[in-house]
Amino acid sequence: MTTRWYGVSTGDGNNGVSHMFADYYVLTDNPWLLAHAAIIAAHEGNAAWEQAAIEAEVDGEADYTIAAVIYEDPTFDPDCLSEEDRADYDNGDYEFGPAEFILEAFPAEDEWHVNRRDDVYRINYQSIEEACGVTAVAKAKGESA
Repeated sequence: MTTRWYGVSTGDGNNGVSHMFADYYVLTDNPWLLAHAAIIAAHEGNAAWEQAAIEAEVDGEADYTIAAVIYEDPTFDPDCLSEEDRADYDNGDYEFGPAEFILEAFPAEDEWHVNRRDDVYRINYQSIEEACGVTAVAKAKGESA
């Protein structure tokens, strides 16, 4: 796979994710590892969310978008539901809302998008480790950190 710049943006199932204004850019040849490490790094320090990030679904195509998604709030407490909703939850019929957290890695259109847009300089990193930290990368690879 060719090494290229990928934008990384976050959002949720209600507001979506912006490809116009990436949170930051990373130079990599492994956008799947980038997406997984980035979602883990975004939740480091919160055990429940970090575990959900480690278990997050990561899927997509390198030429378009790789998405890492946490569908349900890992701190969700079914005891807070109404009686009717709790009965649905216990029967497996409870409907969760839109995805709680979405992170997308997508190829940058060109170098201009990486370095500058509308007089706002973008943060860019030369590696996944620099962007996300070695601990998040190790966890994304399934290695003990």
